[in-house]
Amino acid sequence: MASPLLSSRFPSDPDVLTVKTANPNMKEIIPQAEARHDSNRFVDKKYGSNYSHKAIADPEDRTALSSDPNCVFCKISAAEEPARYRYLDNDLMVIVNKLTWVPLMLLVIPRKHMSQIQMWSSGLLTRMGNLAVDMGAMYSPNGFRILSNFGRDGMQSQSHGHIHVIGGTSLGPYA
Repeated sequence: MASPLLSSRFPSDPDVLTVKTANPNMKEIIPQAEARHDSNRFVDKKYGSNYSHKAIADPEDRTALSSDPNCVFCKISAAEEPARYRYLDNDLMVIVNKLTWVPLMLLVIPRKHMSQIQMWSSGLLTRMGNLAVDMGAMYSPNGFRILSNFGRDGMQSQSHGHIHVIGGTSLGPYA
């Protein structure tokens, strides 16, 4: 029988346990191997909030985020499309990319719809960079790449700004 603390709002993932926290708008994501109580887990202010990378906000909490009704990332942010979340707060989300060219393919995405250029000149970029580095180090400790594509020639496929974190294998030389 499943524990009443487990949340069914998020897609199941064998590597992750989703647990309700004291704050009803936040869920704690912990790798199964680390499933234990830690009273210091929610004091990391690295990302500009009181929650560490282990915390995940409720995707149904859509307070004043601008969105594009045709944007898949906006639909994911609004919990209208499924995604495998690795991090989610009121401003940012990290999801597992549906593409599987290499073992680790994460996307760091602002929840508010903005272009790639707007994202790179926004106040979120430092938080996004810190989050991308932490996610890369956590999921690909032997090395990873962080990249961002601009425009058609740069192979940008989504108009919503985002950063890629890839790794999990030797990535070879640059193109």
